[in-house]
Amino acid sequence: MHKITLTIPNVSTNRMYTTSRTTGRKILSQIARDSKEAWAWEAKAQFNRQPYEENVEVRIDLYFPDKRRRDGDNIKALIDSMTGVLWKDDSLIEAHMVRKHIVKGKEPKIVISLPYKLP
Repeated sequence: MHKITLTIPNVSTNRMYTTSRTTGRKILSQIARDSKEAWAWEAKAQFNRQPYEENVEVRIDLYFPDKRRRDGDNIKALIDSMTGVLWKDDSLIEAHMVRKHIVKGKEPKIVISLPYKLP
């Protein structure tokens, strides 16, 4: 099993998209683009094998420094950023489990475990 630890915190969906001034369409915000790139680089540094090309089950643990309300399902940018790094395509994710943890006084992080056999 591989465990990848990302130190860049998860991006809130509210901050993930912005509206293009020229087209009026929703586009990925700069903070979301920067986070996706940083996550990919961190994962590449820890995952020294070819991306999975077969179906995989994934566990994602989100560690937050406080008890503010956060949705555990805001992981689309995270999953997209791992495409080509951990898995060849995100359609290979057969199942995923997301768990939230509060770690008061510690830095937020994301831990991705794969392949993971979900219960």
